[in-house]
Amino acid sequence: MVFWSLWYRQNCVRLNKPVETIASLLLRTKELLQEYIEVQEKPVPTQKQAVAQNQAQGTARWKPPEMGWVKINYDGAVFNDTGEAGIGVIIRNSQGAVMASLSQKIPFSHSVEAVEATATRATVQLALDLGFMEVEVEGDSINIVHALSQTETSYTFYGHIINDAKFTSQSLVSVKFMHVKRDGNKVAHSLAKRARCNKLFQVWMESVPPDIVQTLYSDFSFQ
Repeated sequence: MVFWSLWYRQNCVRLNKPVETIASLLLRTKELLQEYIEVQEKPVPTQKQAVAQNQAQGTARWKPPEMGWVKINYDGAVFNDTGEAGIGVIIRNSQGAVMASLSQKIPFSHSVEAVEATATRATVQLALDLGFMEVEVEGDSINIVHALSQTETSYTFYGHIINDAKFTSQSLVSVKFMHVKRDGNKVAHSLAKRARCNKLFQVWMESVPPDIVQTLYSDFSFQ
């Protein structure tokens, strides 16, 4: 991983692309290595075991959308040390099957809410790009969900992002903006944090990254 990171940085220099600092490169490499070690050492529970554990702990869990719809969870994460942020998105159908997942690194503008708003805009656009027309959009920020649910134009400092998301959502057949507690939004949160190690933008079709599988199971529950 160290050699790959150095090789990638050298290529960026050669191609006159933006280059991260050595300190940032070492931090990212260390995190990637730690992530790999944890995934290898920690046994992944079965879906049944993960759901049983959540029920015992009494934590909020992801719930499937109604038949024929998809539910798209989103979240944001801020990386204060690099001045960047990450957004995570996961699309699942009424059977709990993953349709797509996204992890994207973005510049950190000025607030966590602006990052969350950017995640909602990416969520709606991804649904449209992949042809999902009946959509439940679910996040853990009450303020963002409230802003999305209003018919009036948003005039907050992140209002232009909210307005973009609402405008794009008009191209969908049906959309519901919903709130969930953080415990029921674990996969999206993990994908957002994972963006720290991304180059910029990654999408997985009908799957999540291997290191997110355990979180996917623990986020899942049918009532």
